Amino acid sequence: MTTQCTSVPLCADTYAESSNAFGATIGNTVSKIRNWWSARKQRRMDQKAFRQILSLSDAAIRDIGVTRSDVIWANSLPLGTNASAELKKAAHRNREFR
Repeated sequence: MTTQCTSVPLCADTYAESSNAFGATIGNTVSKIRNWWSARKQRRMDQKAFRQILSLSDAAIRDIGVTRSDVIWANSLPLGTNASAELKKAAHRNREFR
């Protein structure tokens, strides 16, 4: 069922409202894609950094304050978790137990 506009200003307002709603939906979708892409890019950089850490000797990794298993654990965390921050917490815990 369609409604007929009886005046031009009313029709223009209705069109503008629907255009704004459509534009907001497109904007939200683009924003979500951009955020997803940014998070994916950051995760790939983090994984590369973790691989570089894992290429170090056990002694060098211990000098950083973590163990090899800490690095492997942090690298396996879900995407929404800041693995670097969790690794920093692990290093802090490791220092407390020494």
